[in-house]
Amino acid sequence: MERKPLAPVFLSIAFSVYEYIHLKIQPVMDFNSDPVLVAHAMGGLENAKYSNSLEAFKTNYKKGYRIFEADIIATSDNVLVLRHDWIEDYGQNLNLENGNIPTYKEFMKAPMYGKYTPLSLKDVFKLMKKHKDIYLITDTKEYAPAKTKALFEQILADAESVNATNCLDRVIVQIYNNAMYDAVMEVYPFKQIIYTLYVRGTHYFEQLCQFCVERDINIITMDYKQHSQKLQAIADEYNIKTFVHTINKKKRAKKFYNRGVTGIYTDKLTSASFEE
Repeated sequence: MERKPLAPVFLSIAFSVYEYIHLKIQPVMDFNSDPVLVAHAMGGLENAKYSNSLEAFKTNYKKGYRIFEADIIATSDNVLVLRHDWIEDYGQNLNLENGNIPTYKEFMKAPMYGKYTPLSLKDVFKLMKKHKDIYLITDTKEYAPAKTKALFEQILADAESVNATNCLDRVIVQIYNNAMYDAVMEVYPFKQIIYTLYVRGTHYFEQLCQFCVERDINIITMDYKQHSQKLQAIADEYNIKTFVHTINKKKRAKKFYNRGVTGIYTDKLTSASFEE
């Protein structure tokens, strides 16, 4: 599907977002304008992949991003922090051999790539209190209902501990399977849910769309390699928006935008990428 060249509302975002998201009135994102650009792992920072750092947030906020995807994981003493996994080191020089997981203090004292400030989830809620125009997309690492519920109870507790409960209306939860939906919503009535195909895959896609419509889920995200025009046509039939991840090349981004994709997770693309 070829679209008209459109200067995207780059979550400045360019929210001129008060027209785009109606922040003072409506905490749920409106996708009448696109493409939506999501800062992957809090956004790109030089050559530091998955930094999930304070500097990544500050740098990409200045660039115009207002939707930030973050990897959320627990330390050995069960504090939620931003980190993709406990396998790769990401320049922190932590002792991760034999499945070792650091404590919260150990994690926070070790700069990402030797120079970038690590973040706890509480830190992110504090940023959301300060910047009332930003949204957080969660990338959690638990899929089973019981563990998912426990994790989101902890997310709720973290928000409450820094008086940021109202920020939860700007938290966009990614779910990985059907059972996660009920587990998450039992904890808090989140305003926006994204169904990601990261774990599930694309099989029985039409049934998935039916599930989403029944639960008022209007976004499905997937690896760009999973996306096809056939899947896009089905999503369009159910009035569901599609997002893809992670794209950093302009030509590829334009290709998927013209296919009908609404949102793109990226480390570095900006609205200017679609204007050139």
